[in-house]
Amino acid sequence: MPKSPAPPIPVVFHELRDRLVQVLVSETPVRLVKAGKLNGLFTSPGGENKRLIEACVDSSPALLERVGSSGAADPKAQTVRLTTAGMGALAENLPIAELEHAAATAAGLYKNAFREACLRATACRVAAIRERHKQLIADNRLLLDVAQRAIKTQIAALEAERAAVDKLLNAVSAPPPSATLEPCRDRDYEFIQHAAGLLILEWRDSTQPLVREALEGIFASLGITSVGIVGELVGFDARCHDTTEDAEINSKVRVLQAGWQLKTHRGPLLLLKATVSPETATHVEE
Repeated sequence: MPKSPAPPIPVVFHELRDRLVQVLVSETPVRLVKAGKLNGLFTSPGGENKRLIEACVDSSPALLERVGSSGAADPKAQTVRLTTAGMGALAENLPIAELEHAAATAAGLYKNAFREACLRATACRVAAIRERHKQLIADNRLLLDVAQRAIKTQIAALEAERAAVDKLLNAVSAPPPSATLEPCRDRDYEFIQHAAGLLILEWRDSTQPLVREALEGIFASLGITSVGIVGELVGFDARCHDTTEDAEINSKVRVLQAGWQLKTHRGPLLLLKATVSPETATHVEE
C-alpha cells in the first residue's frame, strides 16, 4: 500500500524571506548550511533549521534547488540557487515598496526571470485591490440604500400616525375646565433624531469620500443641512461649535469641519457641532 503524502510543513514567509533574498542577490550558488569558516544560509542542519531547510529544498514546488559548482542540478550538492517557485514566492510576498529594490539588486542569473515574476505578482495584487475596492463600494451603497429606505418608511409611518392623532383631536370638543390633558409625547421627533444621529455618526467616522458623498445625498432628502462652511471665520458659540482649545464667547474661530442640523416643525435640531479652531483673542463684531 502506498504511503500517504506527508502533511505540508507549517512555515510562514517571514521565516524564509531574508535567506531567499540573500540567494537572490548572489551571483553564484550559496552554501545551504554553514561548515567551519564557510558561511551558509543556516547555521546547522538540525533543530529548528531542519524544518526551514525542508520547507525550502524538499517542499513541492521547492523554493531552492541544490546545484553543483557547474550550476547543474545535484541532489547531493551543498550549494543552492533559487527556483522559479522561489522567485515567485519573493515577488508575491515582499511588500510592494521593496519589490523595485529587490529587482534592481537581483543577481544576473535571476534578474530577467525575477523582474517578470514581480510584474505578474504586481498585476495580481492590483487586480485584487481593485476588486476589493469595488466590493466595498457596492457593500456601502447597499447599506446606505437599505438605511435610507428604512428611515423613509419609519418617517412616513410616524407622519401618518401624527396626522391621525391631529384629526382625532380636531374632531372632539374642548375638555371641561376641570379636565387635565396629558402632555403630548414627542416619540416621532425622538425616533427621527435617533435615526439621523446614526447617519451622522457614520458620516463622521467614514474616511471614504464616496461614502460621505452618498450620505450627504441622504441628508438632503431628509432635511439635514450643514452648520458652518469649512474655512469660514465666525464668532465662537458653544451651542453649535466644538473645539479642543479654550475659546471665549464670540471670539474669532475658523471652521475646520461643518456640523449638521435637522430641520423640524419645532425648528432646527443640532445633530453634530461644527469643529472650529481659535484664530485670535479678538471678538467678531455682532
